[in-house]
Amino acid sequence: MKINKLAGFTLLATAGFLAASASFAATQPSQITNFTAKRTTDVFTVKSKGWSDPAFGDMGWTHSSDWGSFLARKGQTVTIKLVSETIGVHPGVTVWFRDKYDTAPDTYVVDHFYPQYANFTKFGATDEGTGASIGNIIMRIKAFGYDQDGNSKRVKNFNGIKDDVPGQLVLTFTAQNSGHFQFVVGGFNPDVGVDNTIKHNIKASVLVTTPVATTP
Repeated sequence: MKINKLAGFTLLATAGFLAASASFAATQPSQITNFTAKRTTDVFTVKSKGWSDPAFGDMGWTHSSDWGSFLARKGQTVTIKLVSETIGVHPGVTVWFRDKYDTAPDTYVVDHFYPQYANFTKFGATDEGTGASIGNIIMRIKAFGYDQDGNSKRVKNFNGIKDDVPGQLVLTFTAQNSGHFQFVVGGFNPDVGVDNTIKHNIKASVLVTTPVATTP
């Protein structure tokens, strides 16, 4: 293995905000919707605490959330808009970049739980059903946030976002890499009265645009 590749692995493993699981093998979400220029919308189904559940250490839960992916080039603007169909459900979203060291199929994620604002990484991952080796899962954190409007909880590290519309979340960021991005959506801190045992619909849209150059 080349020295620079070894250095890359070392930096990834020691550069803070690294979440790696030793307790479970890699798992596959039931579906990962691929958003493109022709397919910009979908309806996600998530639990109201899927993005952060106090019963499980405030981690996000893979199978209580819904997943998407898209391609972007460095410098492009990415806008993810989420609108809950259920009053009192507050969406949360986390976006990762699957970089050049990621050798596992993109249908796999590290574990049954995920960090909302950290890298999501496992070296030498194995399939939870067969035990077969699938490679390395390297998901680098790029953007995250939750709907702060009408939300009774404020968590600084989770990046509450306000737009004066409870149940709606708009996350916009500039892509710092070119390639494949993956994101997860779930609910965070539902209002009193929301059914936490069932999944709720969240309308999702993803737009990837190139900023128009301005003349000096």
